[in-house]
Amino acid sequence: MSDRIKLSKRAKTVFRLIESGHRSCPPHILQAHFNAGARELQKRGLAFCHEEEGDVESITLSDDGKLYLSEHPALRNPINWV
Repeated sequence: MSDRIKLSKRAKTVFRLIESGHRSCPPHILQAHFNAGARELQKRGLAFCHEEEGDVESITLSDDGKLYLSEHPALRNPINWV
């Protein structure tokens, strides 16, 4: 089982969009917020982004992203007990 990763609200939103079948930014989400969340997931190795003219046009989960989502479906951030 993998450890939880601290994700921003935007990254979690994009994760949930991908899980529900979206591969590009839906009309009710700001493109800038989608871009930020998608790039965060890509930076962490959880997704692959295809960009055109500075915007993320499509996104897919990597194998690590699929595994992470299967192990942590609630997408809760880690707890710092210190």
